[in-house]
Amino acid sequence: MGSLALSRDSEFAREAYRPDVDGLRALAVLAIFAFHLGLAGSPGGFVGVDVFFVISGFVITRGVLLEIDEQRFSLKDFYLRRARRILPALIVTLLLTLLAGCIILSPSETAEFAGSALASMVSAANVFFHDRTNYFADAAHYRPLLHTWSLSLEEQFYLLFPLLLGLLVIRAGQAPARVLALLVLLSLGWCVVAGLFRARHAFYMPMARFWELGAGALVACAEAHRFKVPQPTLTGVAGLAGIAASVALLDGPETPTWMMLEPVAAAAAVILSGTAGAGPVHRLLSTRSVVAIGRLSYAIYLLHWPVIVF
Repeated sequence: MGSLALSRDSEFAREAYRPDVDGLRALAVLAIFAFHLGLAGSPGGFVGVDVFFVISGFVITRGVLLEIDEQRFSLKDFYLRRARRILPALIVTLLLTLLAGCIILSPSETAEFAGSALASMVSAANVFFHDRTNYFADAAHYRPLLHTWSLSLEEQFYLLFPLLLGLLVIRAGQAPARVLALLVLLSLGWCVVAGLFRARHAFYMPMARFWELGAGALVACAEAHRFKVPQPTLTGVAGLAGIAASVALLDGPETPTWMMLEPVAAAAAVILSGTAGAGPVHRLLSTRSVVAIGRLSYAIYLLHWPVIVF
């Protein structure tokens, strides 16, 4: 039954670990760090979050497709793995920031801060901050848990997407790429339209962000079907250049939502080029020091913003 995930004449990509993807995580978190510190040359460093979304869509879809193909996919096991990976570091961060907040913040600030901590814990920080602040507003710099909006959005994706993927593949017997491509297009259209009228909605809400995670999911489908990248070196270099250009040139408050196509497509191109397992970009991202930063990226992301705010 699980073999319905893929065409029967194609072999699943079984390479368990992609060091270059961890390397791409390192670039994403460093871009965000530079943006939050206000370093010169990184006005668009916020796109590191968009790169993270593409990576998340790729990694989750890759793992789920492999488990379905091997007939061992379990939603319960999936959710337990996510909880073990996400919750310990998140709980420690929330406790430390709450302790610091009680000492540093005023009573009114502490009340809102406690609300944001609760929202973060139940994966609803994006909804919480949607009603309170523009991510690029000056007031955002006084909210120590603002950055958890992206973690909540990812968790909302993790909650529903594996179920959708399992239903498509196991119950309906369909290869998911076509349905995913349609959902990506619909979400992108929603994001562009919402960006014209309700910028906060386009920024914080999952229906306007699914296309970014979906782009990574489509790359995972391509890898699973052994898609051959015609020019992997050129694709990787172009992708890396696209991310660098986004970090250097985009300006958060002035960037229309459709321009987020650049960093998303660039991140997808870098990951897709890495399926060939060779090339200068793959080697660069797979170096030990870069991978080490990438493997710490979740902890770095969790802790850096509260430290900067406090």
